[in-house]
Parts: sequence; structure tokens; C-alpha cells
Amino acid sequence: MPLVVVHRENKFNEVLRNMRRSGGSRANAYRKIGEIRQSLAIGERNVCQTTDRGESRIKNCVKYDIGHGHRLVSVDFGEVVMLCFAGSHDEVD
Repeated sequence: MPLVVVHRENKFNEVLRNMRRSGGSRANAYRKIGEIRQSLAIGERNVCQTTDRGESRIKNCVKYDIGHGHRLVSVDFGEVVMLCFAGSHDEVD
């Protein structure tokens, strides 16, 4: 099972808190991130729809479509999966 780590954890957690507090589609995206994080931690790699564009800029990058224009960006190093950023499509770009 891979180790799931967070890049710049304080900043990432701040983004998550803001998503949760915003309600609506951002709160739904926040919940989806939690589901993805738990699934990755138990070794499930294909846990959510991924996007078709944007991953080529970062080697081993996986960009998850977490609903209503929101994305979760991760980098898969095999034994380690790093969660890098979450937000709207424009914020992630």
C-alpha cells in the first residue's frame, strides 16, 4: 500500500477548510478528496475519474476530476502518492 503524503500540508489543509466552509459544490469536492485519500491509502489507484488534459506538464501527475469543475492534483511515485493541490479548474491550472 502506498504512503499518501501532502505537499505543503498547512497550505493544502487551508484550501480544504475553505472548500468545506464554502458549501455547495466546493463542499462536495472536499468530501470527494477525503474519499480519494482514503482509497489511495488502502492501495486503490483507480478511485475517481481523471482528466484528459494537463497531466503531461508534471511527470507521473494524476489530476482527478472531483466534480463541478474542481480538481485534485497528485503525483504518483509508486510507493508514495503526493497530494499537491485542490481547487477549481482555474485555480489548479
